Amino acid sequence: MESPGRRISHLSSDGIPDVTAARFAAVVASAVHAPAALILLADGDQLRMAGSAGIPAHWPRTGTVPARSTIAGLVVTEDRPVIITDITGDGRVPGGAPAVDLGARGYAGFPVRDPDGRIVGVLAVVDLQPRAWTCDELAVIDNAAQACAAFVAVQFARDQADREHRFLDTLLQSLRIGVAACDADGRLIFTNEAVRRLTGSPETSPDPADWTRHTVLVDADGEPVTPDRLPLIRALNGETLRDVEFLAEAPDQSIRTISTDAQPIMGGQGDCLGAVACLRDVTDQRRAEELTAALEHTKDEYLALVGHELRTPLTSIAAYIDLLRDADPATAAEELPDVLDVLGRNGATLRHIVDDLLDLAGIDNGHTVLADEPVDLAATVTDAVRAAGPDAATAAVALRLDLCPDAQVTGDPKRLRQVADHLLANAVKHSPPHSTVTVALTRPIPAVVELLVTDHGPGLPDDEQDHVFNRFYRSRQARDQRVPGSGLGLTISRAIVERHHGSIRFVPGPTPGARIAVRLPCRQPADGTSARTDSTSP
Repeated sequence: MESPGRRISHLSSDGIPDVTAARFAAVVASAVHAPAALILLADGDQLRMAGSAGIPAHWPRTGTVPARSTIAGLVVTEDRPVIITDITGDGRVPGGAPAVDLGARGYAGFPVRDPDGRIVGVLAVVDLQPRAWTCDELAVIDNAAQACAAFVAVQFARDQADREHRFLDTLLQSLRIGVAACDADGRLIFTNEAVRRLTGSPETSPDPADWTRHTVLVDADGEPVTPDRLPLIRALNGETLRDVEFLAEAPDQSIRTISTDAQPIMGGQGDCLGAVACLRDVTDQRRAEELTAALEHTKDEYLALVGHELRTPLTSIAAYIDLLRDADPATAAEELPDVLDVLGRNGATLRHIVDDLLDLAGIDNGHTVLADEPVDLAATVTDAVRAAGPDAATAAVALRLDLCPDAQVTGDPKRLRQVADHLLANAVKHSPPHSTVTVALTRPIPAVVELLVTDHGPGLPDDEQDHVFNRFYRSRQARDQRVPGSGLGLTISRAIVERHHGSIRFVPGPTPGARIAVRLPCRQPADGTSARTDSTSP
């Protein structure tokens, strides 16, 4: 704990103002009809002048003097009042004491004590003539010293409050949980660093309209939170909030998920003194929960894939093997070509699914290295359309190609061809007979090449368009119509496109029908040519 001398020394700087101490000394001197009075403060083994009345103008009013060289020092060391009728005849008075230099003869000094009873200063009254102090006069001085002690108590309480405030402020600023408080009028009186980092709120604000306007939150329904519905204001109006979540745009422009607790601060008489809110950044926690849910969903979808897409060809393979094993040699030899065709098709199906799974795992974890070289996307797309021609003809689907020749990008030509193959296969597979799949390559802006694949199939509901790129996802129509597939083609396509710093998404197209757009950064600016080539295949 701070020493009493150190505490009382604050009085001369930020406690009792010098003018107040001087006036108090003047009142005491006048009350006992003495020419001078002094208030001295103990600072270790030194004494400091806090206020005085009646001393000469040349006498020092700042700085400290050793306590042992003063009569006031006797009050401190003896821990009791020192009453002297005539200084010149009192052997206790140190030689060269300031009171002697002042020409004092009579002296009455009383201790000033802190709330714990320790001496922290001296109230001294001096007379320039020998003086026999009366009991009433000494009582006045004693009471005045106790009044000085009241000043000390006030200053001590202020010091205590200041220390507690600093302690609490440091504690709150160090928390990773955000804390904000407002007073009864809605003025923002405190925010810690965590709150300012999460919401961009000011440290304090005397105007409620100012800080509420700059605190932008979005509720769980995606609606902006109006100023009167901010957690701190709701608590000020009497609500208690627990684990209420909001979205906030942090100063770094990242979107954070915030869980909030808030409640009013009530006074002893039941009046509302203000409100406090605690904010926790639960973004990573929610992402972890979403990832866990996604992993569970993926596991379920994977089991469904194993249960259907893998089991079907495996069952067929096992059935034909059993058929060959049970047939007589002549029958087996006769049916062998057909059986081998079935086994080949089913084996290819299994190999395709396994290859897709391994491919996706390699792209996702970064183990698959992509080439970084110039790619003529027009030539790549043309080759993909040509390769899709037989399957399209079998399905009675026409392929229409619409290209801009200046479609240079940087990347892996085999992987970009894989994206085009996936999109074309998906479009043909979902297209009805005698419809057309259009493949267009454009330059919507100079820095971007866009590949658009459009079909006239059943399309995709709006609520499924954000999920169709998830691994193993099969649309309702695909499941209902038993369209074959593993649900990995579009997932692999997205992974490849994103590794090329591009984007893939559904865009508005024909109704019914679906249109997927792939955007990739150009390798070089457009040269202004507008030539196009068109072709159509039955």
